[in-house]
Amino acid sequence: MAENRGDSGRDRRGGKESRRADELIGALSLATDLGVGEPLEHGLRTTVIGVRLPASLGLDEEARREVYHVALLRYAGCTAESHLGAALFGDEIAVRAAMAPVLQGSRAELFLAITRTMRAGEPARWRAVAVARALVHLQDAFRKGTAGHCEMTQVHALRLGLGANIQAALGDVFERWDEPVTAPCRPHAGGVRTDAESFRQEVSVHGPPPGDRVPPGPRDTV
Repeated sequence: MAENRGDSGRDRRGGKESRRADELIGALSLATDLGVGEPLEHGLRTTVIGVRLPASLGLDEEARREVYHVALLRYAGCTAESHLGAALFGDEIAVRAAMAPVLQGSRAELFLAITRTMRAGEPARWRAVAVARALVHLQDAFRKGTAGHCEMTQVHALRLGLGANIQAALGDVFERWDEPVTAPCRPHAGGVRTDAESFRQEVSVHGPPPGDRVPPGPRDTV
């Protein structure tokens, strides 16, 4: 893959090869929507919002392209931690869907979303035991799960010949606004992607604010 990228880590694929890779990434995004319990085309809608934000922020075309790929590939590592979620939560896809609207919220909001959904349908006594177990193991499970998820998305990006900045941003997709970034990179496709998904989740739950619309920007194709 090294021949596809220059020293700067920029995407150097030819036009025809790039289009084929983008079609594959788009199809992968549709599959991962189902794997994380989101409505079909959630990743595509997040991407449409995401690619408009760099223009609003005055970022360049390269940054916009990075956001495009990070938004589409963000959940491509979702199966890396599925076994951890299933062992802890039962129906881990349902729990993922419940977590998504509060993923950037407080720890209390996140834990409440999990406990309301995990082991649904099981007797209350068993659920209480499962919640107590989750309190003990949740932090370690998240740490291992997010590390495996990010590593897998970075492997996908490498094999697709995407640039080093995209690979780095895919390692940061679970960084939170209230915690220091452990591996900071350039103005930051992962952060813009997070803002776009947060906006998308807010609209899906509450609808758009009166008179509001997606931030204006250039055309949605990259």
